Amino acid sequence: MATRTNIDDSIIAETFLEVFREAMAPISRFANRWESELTIGRGSQVVVPIISSLTATTAVNNYTIGGGANTVVTVDIDKHFVAPVSVSDRDVAASVFMDIMKFVPAAAHAVSKAFIQDVWSVLTTGSFGSAVVDTAAASFVSTDIVTVRNEMNSNDVPMNDRSLFLDPDFMTQLLKDENFRYANRAGSTESLREGRVDRAYGFDIFESNLIPLNSISLVGFAAHRDAIAVVNRPVESQAAGEYLEAEIIQDSETGLAVYYRRHYDTNTGTHYVNFETDYGYSGALTHAAKLITKP
Repeated sequence: MATRTNIDDSIIAETFLEVFREAMAPISRFANRWESELTIGRGSQVVVPIISSLTATTAVNNYTIGGGANTVVTVDIDKHFVAPVSVSDRDVAASVFMDIMKFVPAAAHAVSKAFIQDVWSVLTTGSFGSAVVDTAAASFVSTDIVTVRNEMNSNDVPMNDRSLFLDPDFMTQLLKDENFRYANRAGSTESLREGRVDRAYGFDIFESNLIPLNSISLVGFAAHRDAIAVVNRPVESQAAGEYLEAEIIQDSETGLAVYYRRHYDTNTGTHYVNFETDYGYSGALTHAAKLITKP
């Protein structure tokens, strides 16, 4: 691994991680992530264990009883994203404000956006069953969340670690709901002061403009973290010493990692920075996510 020769690489790594961490934080709410120390190994596939249907028994003095369904999901690491940044000598000469650091937050947003949107492409009726709520944004009300909650309860989805993701039109409608608009009903002034509803009916609630339609007019979904299996592995250089800097940048909170490369091309007078990662995903527990669509 290359040795840093100045503070710039530290600042680049920290700036990237700050933006990347914020954008990717919700991933643990809908995906069973594979921890970093395992994802940086070799191989085109990773087997992710999934445990379901574990129950207690009344057996006495018998410790040889098997319990629960221990299944696995095989995830192909067949996806790749790279956020390339380049700044030429002429670019720098033309503006006192031009430097490669200006592009780092945008690169972090680009990687996280592409990553999440692609993972969410698995949220289809073929993988997770028919939508439990199908309504126009103008008709969406807080009791629709209760319907989703009941469906998850009926499928014995754990009460903890439940999250609800809504596109902006549906979140806007929720903010208009009197149950959240008035502090004396909501028990909080959050929706009025911050324009958001953080929690309701046992769900942590997130607004996102990245939810893909997925050919079913998907506008939201509720999920437990076992709904999707996601594997992430940074693409390491075989000759890191040939770069000005080459290293793994890892977010300790989500376990996700990208590979950072920086080099200068003397033939073109251009400074290059790239952030890249390989990854894969698959539906895991099909009952752990419930879909919301619009007509």
